[in-house]
Amino acid sequence: MSIEANCMTCRKLFRVTPSEPQYYKLKSGQTKLYVCKDCAASLKQEAVQTTGLDPALLDPNKDDKFF
Repeated sequence: MSIEANCMTCRKLFRVTPSEPQYYKLKSGQTKLYVCKDCAASLKQEAVQTTGLDPALLDPNKDDKFF
């Protein structure tokens, strides 16, 4: 079972599977926005370069993760 969603950054159509964290938010209607893995990685890298902050250093124990 999967959901089709367009990436809000690159506008390509993707099949989002239950193995992806965004699947449950899309399915339950908590969000209608989807960002593919490639775009998410690109945005993360750009943010790290711009701010100089590495997300892994901000939360080394991953306490803010739900999954």
